Amino acid sequence: MDQDAVSQRIFYEPNAWYKARIAKPVLYPKMHVIDADNHLLSLKERLAVPKTERYDIGFKKKSILPIPLQPSESKNVLKLSRKVQLTINLKEVEHWQLSIFHHYRIFDDIFHTNVFFHNTQNMQLKWGSTGLYQGNLIDAVDTSNKPDIWIQSLNGGFNSFVLLNLDGNPYNCGGEVVHWLVANIPDGKSVSDGTEIVPYFQMVPFRGTGYHRIACLLLRHNEIVNLTSRKPNSPALIDRIFNVGQLYKKFEKQWTPSALSFAQASWDVSVNEALHRIGMKSPIYEYQYYPLVKVDQKEFPLKPQPFNLYLDQFRNPKEIHADLLKKRLQMRKIDKSPEQPKYPDINYVEHKKYMPFWQHDNLMKENSGSSRYRVLWSNPIS
Repeated sequence: MDQDAVSQRIFYEPNAWYKARIAKPVLYPKMHVIDADNHLLSLKERLAVPKTERYDIGFKKKSILPIPLQPSESKNVLKLSRKVQLTINLKEVEHWQLSIFHHYRIFDDIFHTNVFFHNTQNMQLKWGSTGLYQGNLIDAVDTSNKPDIWIQSLNGGFNSFVLLNLDGNPYNCGGEVVHWLVANIPDGKSVSDGTEIVPYFQMVPFRGTGYHRIACLLLRHNEIVNLTSRKPNSPALIDRIFNVGQLYKKFEKQWTPSALSFAQASWDVSVNEALHRIGMKSPIYEYQYYPLVKVDQKEFPLKPQPFNLYLDQFRNPKEIHADLLKKRLQMRKIDKSPEQPKYPDINYVEHKKYMPFWQHDNLMKENSGSSRYRVLWSNPIS
């Protein structure tokens, strides 16, 4: 019997592992295995961590006594609560939550020590309808004008406040960006009656740096504090940077913090305009990601891989994004954005037969808006 006849009778694929009576090993891709016992703490270990001891540097917290209700009123409250008709006056509710300030590290980044204090004096800082509360989000354009400040009167003494950006220092020197500093405000008087040490300047969170914590610290003292040495020499941003914690430490025996509020602001176009007014360029920050893990080259891979995707991993991601942007601009019409095709490929049979696989695959992904081509349809150009 010739060799061709024998080969025709073999209905299975010749396998050297089968002939050797050895099970063929399964090949898995390379994976990074991490031992969780060496990287993560158990719940028992987390609970065993001692809490950080913090010291109160403010005034004694005011104790609010609950107002007892009459028996008839308590019955009405229960009925209204069951019917979801009970209303609460939010102006009389205490909104001060100390845990929020610990979560955002407001005390640690201002005073640089394990300290805290309670709000013992009411203070409201607002730009129109936008104000500073406990971590609310604001726009930088809302802070273009000087805000209105109301400080509760406690019969005697002086108030000083500082409005600062905890995350806006772009220089190597330590400190925070002080946007406004007014000292020696007589109790019960307006801010204009105090001494303006640092003139007001709007919030300037740089592009690409995310949300910045904008805090307003109120300090109360019985004597006038001399802060003339802290006046900036020029409107430049670097002259507004100094360490607020060291300033507090210098006059620690004279003043005591009595109120604190903060918000979070992000970049918008008004930041560039504000920086240009003081003769400064508007920087752009970009996050540097770790380099992507590249697929190892194999002479005979187990599965065929499209060569275009393999080559894209060696390209600069900015070039890939630039190609997509050029395609978006080419598809853009004068009066409207491009319309996404109804079907991924209306001529599927013809293209499947004559087009290369990688080219047809790109066409399907582009028309369906999947993978990187999603930006062509879900991000219209206004």
